[in-house]
Amino acid sequence: MQRRLGHSSPMTTLTIYGHAWDGPKKKILDELAERRRKKLMLEDEAA
Repeated sequence: MQRRLGHSSPMTTLTIYGHAWDGPKKKILDELAERRRKKLMLEDEAA
């Protein structure tokens, strides 16, 4: 899907369109977003 939309990664697509999903899918997307946020914070601290 991200290739069709011209996004560089699936996370970009999920960040933009993730709010449109409800229920269990929303919970999974929220967990993925939190993991990504934590990973980015750790990378920033290491730099």
